[in-house]
Amino acid sequence: MFGGFFVVPSIEVNPSRGPIGTKVSVYGSGIPSAQVEVTFDDAFLGVASLTNGTSTFTFNVPDAQPGLHLVKASDPFSKISAVANFTVTRIDTLAINVDVGTLYFPADTATIYTLATLSGAPLNATTLQLQLTLMRPDGSNVTLTTTFVGGGLFKSAYTVPTTGPVGTYAVVAKAHVANVQDSSALTTFEVKPTWLSAQAPALTTTAVALTGALAVGAVVWKRGIYRSNLD
Repeated sequence: MFGGFFVVPSIEVNPSRGPIGTKVSVYGSGIPSAQVEVTFDDAFLGVASLTNGTSTFTFNVPDAQPGLHLVKASDPFSKISAVANFTVTRIDTLAINVDVGTLYFPADTATIYTLATLSGAPLNATTLQLQLTLMRPDGSNVTLTTTFVGGGLFKSAYTVPTTGPVGTYAVVAKAHVANVQDSSALTTFEVKPTWLSAQAPALTTTAVALTGALAVGAVVWKRGIYRSNLD
């Protein structure tokens, strides 16, 4: 009315959304003060620096519940302030669990199941990159093929060769989802020789002893020792 002008106080936050710990820049203007205080949900964060009538401030999002929160820049003396919204998003957590039987024998097929979830929600083969590696007792590795079963569950299979090797096998699972920290899991199972193969030395010794006894008996019979006793 009198030829003057009035600058409306305002602030802008960048970015305007993110999880706890996100680095946020606050740009303000129109607050006629040498000291602009910045708060997050009325919790004091610090004092913004002023240059040519504009203020700048940087902070990391404090511990807060997911949802809408208020970032405020204000002059503690004149009470002039400006408010901007910031949305705290949840931190998605990728989790995988690997399950397999505990004991197998050569020629058996070990079935491995992997459950993958993102913040508790099951994943599928479209959004998840899953890699399973089998580490054998002899130091060699095998990459396993996975098949999506449903409900976040993946299935893999490995047939133990008849030649083994026997010992402890380890299954290492690695999972990746875009914009989420990777996750991994480890499980083990044992491969032991079958009872027949384990007892082979003893059975061989017994067979040799029986063969020797039969041979001695045949010689004795041939020489007429048993026959003379019968007579």
